[in-house]
Amino acid sequence: MHNQLLYSFPFFLSAALILIVTLFVFQRVNVKGCWYLALAGLAATVWAGCEGLLYLGFDIETNMLITKLEYLGVAPLPPLMLLFGLCHFGYESWADRKTGLLLFLIAVCIVALVWTNPLHGLIFTDYYAIHTGPFPMLALKHGPLWWVILLYHYFLLVVLSIILILQFASSSGYQRSQAGMILVAVAFVWLSNLIYVTGNSPVPNMDISPIAFVMVAGAMAWGFYRYRLLDILPVAKEKIFQSIDDVILVTDERGRVLDINRAAEHVLKIKAFQAIGQTVAHVFNYQQFQEIFSNRDGSEICLLSDGKERVYDFRASFIVDAKGMMVGKIIVLRDITERKNAEKELLENERRLREQKSILLELSKIKIGDNGDLNTTMGTITKTVAHNLGVERVSVWLFNDEHSKIKCIELYEFGQQRHCAGMEFYSTDLPRYFEALEKERTVAVSDVNTDPRTNAVFDTYFKPLGVTSLLDSQIRSGGNAVGVFSIKHIGTPRQWTMDEQTFAASIADIVSLLIEESELKKIKRERKKLEAQFQRVEKMEVIGTLAGGVAHDLNNILSGLVGYPELLLMDLQENSHLRKPLLTIQKSGEKASAIVQDLLTLTRRGVAVSEVVNLNHIISDYLESPEQEKVAYYNPDVRIEADLDADLLHIIGSPVHLSKTVMNIVKNASEAMPQGGKIHISTCNQYLDTSINGYDYIDEGDYVVLSVSDTGTGISPEDKERIFEPFYTKKVMGKSGTGLGMAVVWGTVKDHNGYIDVQSIEGKGTTFRLYFPITRKGLSEEKSALPIENYRGTGESILIVDDVEEQRELASSMLQKIGYRVHIVRSGEEAIDYLTTNEVDILLLDMIMAPGMDGLDTYKKIIELHPNQKAIIASGYSETERVKELQRLGAGAYVKKPYTLEKIGMAVKKELEK
Repeated sequence: MHNQLLYSFPFFLSAALILIVTLFVFQRVNVKGCWYLALAGLAATVWAGCEGLLYLGFDIETNMLITKLEYLGVAPLPPLMLLFGLCHFGYESWADRKTGLLLFLIAVCIVALVWTNPLHGLIFTDYYAIHTGPFPMLALKHGPLWWVILLYHYFLLVVLSIILILQFASSSGYQRSQAGMILVAVAFVWLSNLIYVTGNSPVPNMDISPIAFVMVAGAMAWGFYRYRLLDILPVAKEKIFQSIDDVILVTDERGRVLDINRAAEHVLKIKAFQAIGQTVAHVFNYQQFQEIFSNRDGSEICLLSDGKERVYDFRASFIVDAKGMMVGKIIVLRDITERKNAEKELLENERRLREQKSILLELSKIKIGDNGDLNTTMGTITKTVAHNLGVERVSVWLFNDEHSKIKCIELYEFGQQRHCAGMEFYSTDLPRYFEALEKERTVAVSDVNTDPRTNAVFDTYFKPLGVTSLLDSQIRSGGNAVGVFSIKHIGTPRQWTMDEQTFAASIADIVSLLIEESELKKIKRERKKLEAQFQRVEKMEVIGTLAGGVAHDLNNILSGLVGYPELLLMDLQENSHLRKPLLTIQKSGEKASAIVQDLLTLTRRGVAVSEVVNLNHIISDYLESPEQEKVAYYNPDVRIEADLDADLLHIIGSPVHLSKTVMNIVKNASEAMPQGGKIHISTCNQYLDTSINGYDYIDEGDYVVLSVSDTGTGISPEDKERIFEPFYTKKVMGKSGTGLGMAVVWGTVKDHNGYIDVQSIEGKGTTFRLYFPITRKGLSEEKSALPIENYRGTGESILIVDDVEEQRELASSMLQKIGYRVHIVRSGEEAIDYLTTNEVDILLLDMIMAPGMDGLDTYKKIIELHPNQKAIIASGYSETERVKELQRLGAGAYVKKPYTLEKIGMAVKKELEK
């Protein structure tokens, strides 16, 4: 029995020591992980105590029962130690409730398997007593599951050891010492267990692992005493030291580093264990060392951190002992970069605010030129604002009259240093944005992607441009919104300050005043122009009336001058010396008669405007006439080009006077090019859906347009105002003409209810455009180039969409005449409403409709209802990019107004047959 107690005593001693340490741990349960450590101590106590009982000489069955009880300590000990290490050294996220529950369930399963071993034999395949030692001992044959459990416990100890090694390597002070002490204790347990597993135990079949708990207890006790293990205060101090954001270095009196915190590790790019023991000069590079230690306490220094320069406040304080002797130094570097940046930004904002006040003062003095042109003024404003705020895009947008669209009239791009304009938006694209503008006047959006006021066009407009933030202010005039002053930022989303918002609103007010001033000047200019036109017409009427009276009297006088020479010549002999003087008198009389006819034209009584004519025929006949041959003879270096529209519509007029009009313009053009040049004559059909206020005021409608352009000397603005006055000429009177040619042109055009537009650039040439109203008379009697059967319909349905009543009625009459069923609507919106409940075979879609949706937007909505809807496009304008886009969506031919039966019929027939 004495020998048995001798072998059991070390185990009982280990159990007692571990229990004492465990009771001490229970007093520190408020420290992270202490519960796990306390439970691990109890488990180790059970393990060591039961191992000691095995050597008191009990029978084999009792020893087997003690072995099962021993596993109540063996199974939970490794997982409890791992959980303690995770919690105590900052890996709490790994030791969550799920992990603890899993480890607990595995331990329970191990204990259950040990206690049920007789049923399966997976833990111990056999057990028996051996008598080779000083007393009988229990021998166990381990089953396969016992080795699995052993490897599992070793795995847990490996993980714990790795955590302790990492903690030891990366920390300093108390935490490093505590990690090292616990690592030594774990190593004792691990080593002793390996000795048992490998069969190298001093006493065969004796597990000496619990005896190692004596070393564990000693190590723990030393940790409590020396390193204050589980004591909150040093751990808290260490945590505070490590968590401070300032760079902190503790040195001794020789300048050797005793400790640094994590912030210092990050900034200096050195680990604490590498720095400790080194001199400060070694920890810092030479430049940093000189920068730091050449500054006084409280000064500012700049250091590189993560490749960026940071500003630090330098502080140094001495550590003194009880005798007042300096034993070390604490160096603190506080990062004040953000504060310095804020101060810099504040100064920049103050400078910008002063500059903004100056800008507003200067811009308020800007005046619009007499021509009312806004472009130059708006360009100055947008460029100034872009440079002041440091933004990429500043623009001015104005609504159309119906407020259905908003168009950019000026955009300045800061990066490319350029001005442009022309972009458009529909008001319906951004309803919430315009509602906010109307309510708040100024809209500041820091993120256009997420803000509900702007995200509707993020993908289509803002994203391709890279715009992230905008600051827009409403432009108002007369109490109504007329546009938007827009500031757009590219890059990191920007928070707009109140000063910036106020600045934008003030700029919008200045723009508003300038727009009002521009409109006033335009109105004055238009009124002056209309007055000049009225005066010109009035003067022409007065001159015409005077000329008419003179012409009437001259006609009576000239009758004798023209008639009597002809009678006298009939009675004279061929060789009479009087024949030549009489012929001279006769020709002079005929010339005077022609002048009288021109004067009669001015009276507006000499033109019979009643015949249906085609202007192409008149031009072609004139170009082959003797009059033109004479003009060409005197101007041999002048070339004439003709570009006549083959589908030109008819007009009602006088062929004689129209031919004379063409002759006068061509003759004047030829004489304006003494060194030679080119005259271009062209005709076309043109539909004007808005009035034009050019040289003459031109009403909307269908016209045949005659254009005559030359490359001559041009006409000065002063002369252009008087070119249609009788006898006003820059030529030598009587040599090149009578001075009535252009006056006849004016009178003839007015007799035909037409209009004249003149454009001229001195030194480059002049263009005359004559607008004559078209007529549909005679179209039904004329034979089309193609038989009508080639494009006759068979009852197909057509929806005509046009905002002009006359155009709707004309198209409807034509299409009904060639066999189609016709429905008409006045706008794109009405077309969509109609097609919601009806179907048609084809659309005749006007491209330009105001107010409201145009042809492209209408067709986009219609193909949502009827994806394969056929359509043809009509417009009085030239083919535009929007027309091409509409055709890409599926629309067919483009028919230019004014309509002809063959043209519209063939377009519809061709599209229906696709």
